[in-house]
Amino acid sequence: MLWEMKRSQKPKNMNSTEISYLNKNHICSLEGNAFVGLSNLKYLNLSHNNLLWKDSFAPGVFAPLINLENINLKCNRFDTFDGLEKELKLMRLEGLFITPSNYTNSYSFGEGFRKIHLKSLYLSSTPECNCYLKEKDNNSFRNLLHIEKLYVRDCHIASITEDALKPLNKTLQVLDISGNSYLTFKGMNKVLSGLINSTSLKELYVNRIHVPYNLGIEITSDDLKSLNTLHSLEKLFMDLNTIEVFNETILYPNVIFPPSLKLLTLAGNRLTLGKYVDYLYMARNLTTLDIFRQYFGFDPFMFRHHDVLPHITSETPPAVVCDEKINQLMSEKNQWTISTGDIFVILFCRKCLYPPPKSNT
Repeated sequence: MLWEMKRSQKPKNMNSTEISYLNKNHICSLEGNAFVGLSNLKYLNLSHNNLLWKDSFAPGVFAPLINLENINLKCNRFDTFDGLEKELKLMRLEGLFITPSNYTNSYSFGEGFRKIHLKSLYLSSTPECNCYLKEKDNNSFRNLLHIEKLYVRDCHIASITEDALKPLNKTLQVLDISGNSYLTFKGMNKVLSGLINSTSLKELYVNRIHVPYNLGIEITSDDLKSLNTLHSLEKLFMDLNTIEVFNETILYPNVIFPPSLKLLTLAGNRLTLGKYVDYLYMARNLTTLDIFRQYFGFDPFMFRHHDVLPHITSETPPAVVCDEKINQLMSEKNQWTISTGDIFVILFCRKCLYPPPKSNT
């Protein structure tokens, strides 16, 4: 259905000023009056069309959308973001969904974005179109002063400068860099360098940042050295990273994870028994540790669907919380238990790891 719909075709009982959500497909171009009369529109979905920036966008096409809060431009062709701020200078805009589509180009957000109070930026790949952010430098995000949530999952990131995320140090609350398998944990540290001593970051997703079918790895304190500086980090997702063992220095004599961390997921790795197990008790602030399904070749997310709105902030199901039944199971067996096949299911929770002291009476 093309957007070039004449105003006379509008249903008689429909008041355009009352429309808050609009979704159109197969659009090749947007004329200047395309959104006239939609002053109360909150969410505009233009994803999966045939739009080419800048050729398909008439100047000022979004100007009537004075109350727009979220715009989805994913799966169109954006070879550059140059000039995008001139069309998106909307007072209420908080969420931008967009897909960088040229692997050889360097993407950045112009100075005009300083005046846009953008809080959420969704650049991640979808099953239909890939995100290409091969390199990120110090200019990439320097004009995004209000970003609270940044998603760059599966964006083919090969290199990033240490200060690339520094402009987001005081505002960023959720960061997802999952699926960038060329980063590794060494690259993760570079990503986090700009967020050192951040008091705002609460959720970090670093799933699949290692090549999934490579040799298993040992995690050392150097691999996670940036984590301890994230003073407000509460949730850390490290699934599907071919981790086999943690070096004991991760937990002893000092825990490398910040004291604020409550939830840690390590699902779909290759964890084996090691000396680090003796020091798990040192992570006293953890309330949930998910190390579900540890065996070769397992991908717990292969059947998950990619959603565009709302954006999936994790590629793993919600962490399992201990209930009375699990507590009873762990207190009785107090060991790893084997479920069907070769799947090892281990559920550690605060109540399981730290049972209340027995009464002397």
